[in-house]
Amino acid sequence: MTHATPIEPPLLSIATYQNRSLSKRGRRLWLVLIAATVFIVASGAALAGAWIILPFAGFEVFLVWLAFHILARHDLDYESLVVTKSDFKWELRNGLETELLEGVRDWARFCRGNNKFGSSKIQLMYGKNTVVVGRLMSASQRGALEGQMALVFRCVTH
Repeated sequence: MTHATPIEPPLLSIATYQNRSLSKRGRRLWLVLIAATVFIVASGAALAGAWIILPFAGFEVFLVWLAFHILARHDLDYESLVVTKSDFKWELRNGLETELLEGVRDWARFCRGNNKFGSSKIQLMYGKNTVVVGRLMSASQRGALEGQMALVFRCVTH
């Protein structure tokens, strides 16, 4: 007879995601509307004799497309932190890169401070590795996270 090992309930479990007000479909629609407006105005100017505007209009639409493309690369960004009685796992996806830090909870520690802009900064340290936690959070959310992390990790100062 085999016994299943019970899964430890998390002491702390947080997941944050990018806030996107426009979906992929919404961005595509806006790009079409912007392009149509730009090309209608540029075509009118070209008919009036200012044909040199057309290449700049195309370049303008290309830059809007490029901005939307760069934003789309970060649609799936997330950050998660799960802490149990014995271990922890922090994971961050930023664009195409994923960072991971996991280990024994008792050996991990965290440090709170301010970044160069005066906003709160939380660092999670384990061994020689240090990561910034709460990158996708507002300052008030990071403040709440500091209080929660103080309950499950040892706090150190720099």
